[in-house]
Amino acid sequence: MNRITIKAYAKINLFLDITGRRENGYHELDSVMMSVGIADILTFEKKATAGFELICGKAGFPLDESNIICKAAKALLEKHSPHDKSGLRITVEKNIPSQAGMGGGSADGAAALIAVNELYELGLDENELIAVGAKIGADVPFCIKGGCCICRGIGEKLTEIAFDTPLPMVVIKPDAAISTPAAYKAYDGLSAPIHKEIADIVSGIERNDWQIINSSLFNAFEQVANIDEIESAKADLKQSGAKGVLMTGSGSAVFGLYNSMENAQKAYDSIKETHKEIYICTSKTKGTEIISEG
Repeated sequence: MNRITIKAYAKINLFLDITGRRENGYHELDSVMMSVGIADILTFEKKATAGFELICGKAGFPLDESNIICKAAKALLEKHSPHDKSGLRITVEKNIPSQAGMGGGSADGAAALIAVNELYELGLDENELIAVGAKIGADVPFCIKGGCCICRGIGEKLTEIAFDTPLPMVVIKPDAAISTPAAYKAYDGLSAPIHKEIADIVSGIERNDWQIINSSLFNAFEQVANIDEIESAKADLKQSGAKGVLMTGSGSAVFGLYNSMENAQKAYDSIKETHKEIYICTSKTKGTEIISEG
């Protein structure tokens, strides 16, 4: 195999609480992540010369080896195929919004690990890829596994939750951008942050109970994301009929959940002219999908 194309899905956080901080500065999390149908499409092709060539038409997308795609591919090749002198040409169709809290970089990193494993016939299983991914980025392990999972630690401890009913949603990415390190710094400055138990939303997901899911949505970062554009987007989603509304990750994207795709479509149509970046999608049962190889 010399070429593989992978669809890498975004994620949302249905629940995100910050439960502590390690000595190395990393924060401990209790989170429920879900894959959603907004996806980057990445094509990986072997080339005769060493190194990585990144191609992407998205403004601001890094095309050098600082990109998580290159970091992930390099980490796997150096460890498991150190004598291979070929390189990779990687073409990226970037659809997941940036600085949104939707794991766009992590999804690309996960795709790179899966692609290298397939192209170089390394034979690594999912757990081995997750172990490498945990060293690349906190959300990479989930993006490899995908579906719906409880994520603990810094994101590397995954417990799958069985959930295969499509969850319709509308996602809005406001113009405002939030730096993840800045969000953590602001959170650390809170004198008495609010916490919530993860058990309720897990129970709702396991029982496929929409009412419990919607009433149990929680994101600790909303306590420090005091940005007008985020609040405006949330208000529009609520007014459009969303049963539950939440910011994902450290922001700035927000999502609204609906009880049918028909209602999600009506909501999308009613507010799409108000927002530059707006998406309609459903939950996914996987984090990545190989769509062609050869």
